Amino acid sequence: MDAFSFAISIESFNIINRKTVIIIALTVGIFHFMMPIIGSILGNTIKQLIHIDFGIITGAIFLYIAIEMIKEFRQNVSMPSLSILGVLALALSVSVDSFAVGFTLTNGLINTFLSAATFSIFSFTFTLIGLIIGKYISEKFGDISKVVGISIMIILAILSIVKS
Repeated sequence: MDAFSFAISIESFNIINRKTVIIIALTVGIFHFMMPIIGSILGNTIKQLIHIDFGIITGAIFLYIAIEMIKEFRQNVSMPSLSILGVLALALSVSVDSFAVGFTLTNGLINTFLSAATFSIFSFTFTLIGLIIGKYISEKFGDISKVVGISIMIILAILSIVKS
């Protein structure tokens, strides 16, 4: 659901063409497949070595993006189109929690591959739907959609930090 909310908020700035919509949705889906598997493989080792609070990291990323969105909104200029690095950063920011979920998949009771595939399919679908809805909202409501997008990012940041 964070991928869905995130997709709505970034597309509220109407910066993404159709090809990039598919690339973003696929990238988010791929990251949601890989991250729990990597988390499952590395889970026990990382748990024993260091304590990483992924909620705070995710919240900080969301907050940074919200601040950038506010700057763009205040300057009344369009956000630049996303680069490959930008798409990867977006996918990472919404899938880092799946890495942490992968830690719980190390107990052997759950099929890690099936779980990762399920995460991937749903993340792809929700991201795609979120981008489509965000574009519609942007075209229908203009600047109001940008304020809503910024608000969603700030709420996601707060929720990520509070949940940790």
